[in-house]
Amino acid sequence: MILIFNRVSHHVGIRGDSDGDAICIFGTSDVWIDHCSLAGSYDGLIDVVADSTDITISNNHFVRHDKALLFGASDATPDENMRVTLAYNHFGKGLT
Repeated sequence: MILIFNRVSHHVGIRGDSDGDAICIFGTSDVWIDHCSLAGSYDGLIDVVADSTDITISNNHFVRHDKALLFGASDATPDENMRVTLAYNHFGKGLT
């Protein structure tokens, strides 16, 4: 189990090979993202892609962004076994 807890990310830019997501779950399983505050990254706030599964996103606060959550990234390679649970998140001001 990978736990990402109590992270605060605001105004994340592009770093190296990253496309600028605040949190990117790529080809991973058994991840819990809990009690994070995310806003204003260059790309998405949380992306879950590339056959990732058994992901829990709970008790987070999302603000000031136009791409809060992405599940699966391509129709050409669908994430058929993806399981994501969303619970008790707060979608605040400035989301479009």
